[in-house]
Amino acid sequence: MGEFVEQNLERLLPVFEQIQNVQLFDSKEVNRLVKQCRRYEYRLQKQEKTFDDFMVYVNFLQDALTLLRVRRNRNQYFHKHKFIEKPLKEKTASLLRRSLSKAYTKAIQLHPRDILLRCEAAEWELESNSSAENARTILQLAIRAYPADFRLYVSFFKVEIRFVDKILKRRKLLQEKKNEKKNKDADEDEAPQSSFDVDVEDAVLQLKICDAIVRQGLSAVDEEGRGKLLLEMWKDCSLFLHLSHASELLKSLEEKLNELDNEYTQLMEIEKAAREKKGIYDAYDEALTKLNTEKMLRLYLDFCAGKIKDGDMFAAHKKNGLICTLIEKGWASSADIPYVEDAIRNAENREEKSRLLEKILTIDQTSAALWTQYIECLMEKGDQEQNVLKTINKAIEAVPAESSFPLWELALDFTIGQKQPGNVDKLFYRIFDLGIHVDKFKAIRVKYLQALVDEKQLTKAEMRRMIRELQARRPNGIEFCRAVTESEVSEKDENVKLVKSTWEMAINEEGGQSAQMWIEYIKYLVRRHPEQISAIHQRAMLALENEHCDEFLEKWTAFQQNEAAKSMTLENS
Repeated sequence: MGEFVEQNLERLLPVFEQIQNVQLFDSKEVNRLVKQCRRYEYRLQKQEKTFDDFMVYVNFLQDALTLLRVRRNRNQYFHKHKFIEKPLKEKTASLLRRSLSKAYTKAIQLHPRDILLRCEAAEWELESNSSAENARTILQLAIRAYPADFRLYVSFFKVEIRFVDKILKRRKLLQEKKNEKKNKDADEDEAPQSSFDVDVEDAVLQLKICDAIVRQGLSAVDEEGRGKLLLEMWKDCSLFLHLSHASELLKSLEEKLNELDNEYTQLMEIEKAAREKKGIYDAYDEALTKLNTEKMLRLYLDFCAGKIKDGDMFAAHKKNGLICTLIEKGWASSADIPYVEDAIRNAENREEKSRLLEKILTIDQTSAALWTQYIECLMEKGDQEQNVLKTINKAIEAVPAESSFPLWELALDFTIGQKQPGNVDKLFYRIFDLGIHVDKFKAIRVKYLQALVDEKQLTKAEMRRMIRELQARRPNGIEFCRAVTESEVSEKDENVKLVKSTWEMAINEEGGQSAQMWIEYIKYLVRRHPEQISAIHQRAMLALENEHCDEFLEKWTAFQQNEAAKSMTLENS
């Protein structure tokens, strides 16, 4: 342990000497600096290292750098940064890299089944920590534990081919520097001899390890994984065609993909078309013509979905057509319902829309939106009344009660259109008896009664009597209260008592805990009984609790500001 500590300190010895020589630190300060570094180095040699062991050393070195900057400014000495600050910064970066490596190791121990975490750790080791050995170790252990996961082989392939690329770039750079130096010393006609030429027998540089990974992966993963494995490796290999043996490896991968002759073969052809700047949609259309399968169609849909996020309007049009094809082929499932609703809504004509709806409703009958569109199609083409009603009843039975509001609303619209008030009343009371969205339909009932009054088919007194009957049917929600208020405020003989009783009943049913109801009630009183606002405000403050009270105060403040703005506008006008 001690020899490793001394070895690490010896690397910093020139820094300590320079600091003392240029008199940024005195001898006592340098000795304390050395002792403290030795202490932290010993902490890093223990078996179980923690994140704090690294960070306390890092923070100490950063404090030392800060002190050096202060001393430089004081002494007006700004030389030898390369020999003092640079090694200390490199040491700090090295400590941070080591701590990150330990962090990935700990994370893998805590989440051993997270394949993507292992791949990410391997990539970090290669790209950031410059350790191909660590990257290989991580992936080899992962493959031993999960040999059938294609992602590990793809990640291993990427590590190896990138490692070769880095090695060759490094050799080229060193050779150029060496040649420059030789050209200065040697005769012009003397050809420089490279000590970094690639050995043609080197299996790593010939990408034979990459080829071995491909073969091992193909033998270990399932049929679905083979296509994904080959496609991802093909994509990655095509980025390194400047390597001497990459073209042969790429050709081998293409041949294997062509042998599969499945969706991933077509995706390779689409990728080629994209790189050649050809029409990507044409490439997908051609692929779908060659291989007309559900999987290929869904891959096309996924592509369109990605383009839609980028704002491509043509992709939205194309996606609707593909979903229609998905339905016609009988490949749609209940999971596709959210996308199907939009596609059918944008169908070209009523007949096509009706046909698609019939097919999708054989797969899933729980979507209220699809049933609503289908019934609207029947109504538009003038289907028989009995058939429409039968379809509505079938839809109501199939759709969950909490989602059935649009269907009941459609049933009401259809029944009202038949000009048979008796049937309309029966339907309303059927809804109330079932207890489905009672507050909303009570509000609709009030608006319907108001329409009958306007058409002279019902007197206002009869309407008010029916509203009192509705009050007895709980719940009395905010929508019902608003509808009653709207039906009365337009009347010359407004029944203030009826409106106030409606709001009072609704507030009491909520236990006085609905801030919005109190505010709506106050808004009504502003127009009719402003003198009662103070009393209602007091009642609300006494009734509301905790967060309900805060919500009320927020809404009350906004209401007052709005009223004040209205008053100023009226005064100015």
